[in-house]
Amino acid sequence: MSWQRWPGCSRCSSTWPTSRIYPRSWPESGEPLAQGNARLEMSSSVSRLMGPMLGGALLQGSASAGALAANALSFLASMAGVVLVRSPEPTPSSHDASTGVWRPIAEGLRFLWRHPLLRPLTLAAGLRNLGMSAVRTVLVLFLYKALALSPGVAGTLFTAGALAAVAGATLSGWLAGRLGIGRTLLLTGCEGLAWLAVPLALVLPSVGTVVTVMVVSSLWLPIWNAVVTTLRQQVTEPRLLGRVHATARTINLSTIPLGALAGGVLAQLLSDAYGDRKGLTLALTLCAAVAALSLVTLLAGNIRRIRHYPNSAPASLAGPPGDGQTAKGV
Repeated sequence: MSWQRWPGCSRCSSTWPTSRIYPRSWPESGEPLAQGNARLEMSSSVSRLMGPMLGGALLQGSASAGALAANALSFLASMAGVVLVRSPEPTPSSHDASTGVWRPIAEGLRFLWRHPLLRPLTLAAGLRNLGMSAVRTVLVLFLYKALALSPGVAGTLFTAGALAAVAGATLSGWLAGRLGIGRTLLLTGCEGLAWLAVPLALVLPSVGTVVTVMVVSSLWLPIWNAVVTTLRQQVTEPRLLGRVHATARTINLSTIPLGALAGGVLAQLLSDAYGDRKGLTLALTLCAAVAALSLVTLLAGNIRRIRHYPNSAPASLAGPPGDGQTAKGV
């Protein structure tokens, strides 16, 4: 299955240019840019909802090879959409072309780490991904072993969570406008906090409890993604936007496999010690607590004080060109 690394690499290399190209398609005002990012997040949420449903229908109605072929066609359609994008590209300077690979990477990392807003957001996202990846790993075992749910019921629960994600993407702009950016980001901590209520599934109706937890949790991730992407685009110098976004995604996504591994090991250890029902419940709760700790990072970074999107990274507050300093846009 080593061929699977290539689609993964292609996906990573196709996402970071979007964050750089997309802001040039919108006015400099933060609100239209935020609205556009919310629409992109809603598109992603809808695709995550419809993909498994269409895949299941294709597998029932045709051979697996036909389903894989249809999946390949979806990538070709995506490629055609990218080809149709018309966005002015700045000409790379000879200085950037002669610096090699490692210096731009270091510059993006330095910019990200020194920025008083981007640093806590990136650390919070990494911690959140670590905990939620572990939650998703343990959740499958919890549904089948601890609650003894059928595959059909489990699939319905995941569908409810996907529908909640679509709703969250739809509400992100309205919520940020009503509550402010900082308070909205703090509320997204409910993604992890909601799973702390999972022990109630052992004493209350299990399906109703889990679907409530899953809906409350799934609502917040697209809101976080839309708001944080807009903030990063607004406070980062245009020439650094691609490398800063790539650096942030590398840090954030690198914790996902670690979380999956930790969740699996924890589930095995606690199941052996306390049995499937109690052990998996405890494992799921501990993993949720890790995800909820991202709130501590946000509170320490004074994120709650942010009310509005900044219009841009002010040049007057930026460091000298090439030094990796950031404008204090927030």
